[in-house]
Amino acid sequence: HQRMVLLKEASPAAMAWHRFLLSPQAQAVFVRHGYALP
Repeated sequence: HQRMVLLKEASPAAMAWHRFLLSPQAQAVFVRHGYALP
């Protein structure tokens, strides 16, 4: 398993990347490449 964290003082770019990784679009990419979702 892998985890990710977003620090309180994260940059706007890091916050946007975090939101994207949690989005249905990104999750579809993970599944398409053989990764299981939690």
